[in-house]
Amino acid sequence: MHQDSGTSSQQSEVQAVDTLDLAGQEREKDAAAEEQAVTAHVHSLPAEDDGVFDRASRAGFLTLFLLLVVQSWSSFLGMNLYCPVEVENVLAYRESVAQGLWLAPIGRGDMWPGFFWFLRGLDWSFAHTMPQCAHLLFPLAAMLGSLLALLGVLTLGRAAGLPRTAALAGGLTLFCAPVFLPLSSFLGPQSLALALTLFSLACLCQGWRQERAFLLLPLGFALAALAGLSGGVLFLALPLASSLIFIFWRCSFRRGRALDGLLGFVLLLLVVGGWLVGVILWQPAAAYLQHLGQNLVVWPLASSWWKALAVAGVGLLPWLAVPCCVSWLRVVRFAPWDLLSSRKENAGVAFLWIALAVSCALSPLATSPLGAALCMASVAAPLLGKALLRLPPAGCRLFHAIAGLFLACVGIVLIALYFDGGRQTLVDMTHIPLTDAQSAVLAALTGLPVLGGLCLVAALAVLRMALGRKRTGMGKALLVYAGIVVLLTQPAALLLAPQLARMPAAQVRHLEDIPGSTPSQVPEQAASQKPTQAVGQESTQAAGQEEKQAPEAATSSAPAHEAPLVSPSQPAPAAQPAPDAQPESQSSSALPDTQSAVPDTQSAVPQAEDKPAPAQSMTPSGQEVPAVPTHATPPVSPEATDTTAKQPAAE
Repeated sequence: MHQDSGTSSQQSEVQAVDTLDLAGQEREKDAAAEEQAVTAHVHSLPAEDDGVFDRASRAGFLTLFLLLVVQSWSSFLGMNLYCPVEVENVLAYRESVAQGLWLAPIGRGDMWPGFFWFLRGLDWSFAHTMPQCAHLLFPLAAMLGSLLALLGVLTLGRAAGLPRTAALAGGLTLFCAPVFLPLSSFLGPQSLALALTLFSLACLCQGWRQERAFLLLPLGFALAALAGLSGGVLFLALPLASSLIFIFWRCSFRRGRALDGLLGFVLLLLVVGGWLVGVILWQPAAAYLQHLGQNLVVWPLASSWWKALAVAGVGLLPWLAVPCCVSWLRVVRFAPWDLLSSRKENAGVAFLWIALAVSCALSPLATSPLGAALCMASVAAPLLGKALLRLPPAGCRLFHAIAGLFLACVGIVLIALYFDGGRQTLVDMTHIPLTDAQSAVLAALTGLPVLGGLCLVAALAVLRMALGRKRTGMGKALLVYAGIVVLLTQPAALLLAPQLARMPAAQVRHLEDIPGSTPSQVPEQAASQKPTQAVGQESTQAAGQEEKQAPEAATSSAPAHEAPLVSPSQPAPAAQPAPDAQPESQSSSALPDTQSAVPDTQSAVPQAEDKPAPAQSMTPSGQEVPAVPTHATPPVSPEATDTTAKQPAAE
């Protein structure tokens, strides 16, 4: 009995000690967490004048929408210019619609069907709701793609667990990034594929952190499949690889084998496999699939594998200066706790870091450096926005100083490009050669000095925030930066675009200058293509018969330097064997009679042109098919031929 009581007392003492140890550990963790929360709260407190930004964050999507509309309003007034790549996309879409190629659109060979479906859906909507606005198809498609990308950044930030202010800061960071500026007026699949990828990452980030997500995970996998069908393998591989590494990071292998994840992966295979089966069965696109297979990834790596990383780095200026302005003492102090919490509480931020690392690792394999750079910039935008709002006062002033110097350098470069001496100095400094045509184009752009001067004025305004006595909160500063971007894009659209349109060396066109850009021309072109070919064949055969019936004397007596006269309304006759050589005396004596016979041969031409042609349409190249004359040239009788041949001998 005594032994049992002693054993029980020892066990109770051990349990009491363990309880005290656990309580002490919990108190230490609670104290550390409270200290971390207080520190983070102090650094994330908005300034006194950030109330405007807080109210803007309550309607984050509306804020981004208004900024984008004000930036790209000139595109809807016909001021937008299309570069050669955009012209090819327009022509490829129109020709694919005319030929009914829904699953394998034609073009440069790398046009995926998702972008074609997107354009076709907008075109159908215009045709059934607002036919008078059909000319706004391509400007609206460009702006809508960039708007969806901004909404994707906002959604990804909220799905990762960031507050609404940090999510809006990420959207404004991407909006002000130089790599994103031309996307609102650029007609290409990059913006749509980027938006689908961001929405897929948001669904997967939220779904993997829940115990069951039968809606989010299948939706995320389906969006990843559509992103791959819109922009290529990079946009498909980024969500999948990020999800796989995230599961390994959290060691949640059982979560990865759950039913919702398996359903999502099966749905992805069904979307991609259904498209492949449809292409193989219903459309003869063996060359299309072969070309896509050869251009899925860049392997072996090219010598310029770093190009996408460089484009993303330059395109994120001056926002890449944010790591230089943070409080690294605080970062190092709380790094262990942040690392431990990244597997549970802050798993969404860990997912963003994993997606950023994966996008950087996949960028050398991407066939489109612009698409890879946009992926890296978009995933990094929420992280940069979160860091911006947590900058200390000294870090805020330092960032404003860096941003002001960046704007001043851009203004100086724009002014220097207008002058010959400035261009030569920039070429010597950067070792980037300029051709004579490029130099002539830059010298003719009188709006460059104006745009450069506006950049210098904006730099002074930003430097005032850095040197002023009153602290300007980063929320309000982000709105100021967005306003500066909107103001600088207006002179670029109103001054530079009209001057570039008048320069053939610039190789840019307005939408109305692109052949076949009007939707109403597509069905007419498709309907008149076969009749045009038939009319051309009949006219060629008729010309061949008339040529056989023509007098041989008139053809042989013509001198070698004279070509037979052909009416502009008649097609070119079929090639005939060269006649035998004639003596000089006979050729010279037959010349007057031949010239007198030419008007008689052409006398039927005005009669043929008086009546309208039965079939006259536009060829794909934009040239008119010549009308077939209704009255053929009357053949010359053999008696007249004999008389013409005997007349020189009688003289």
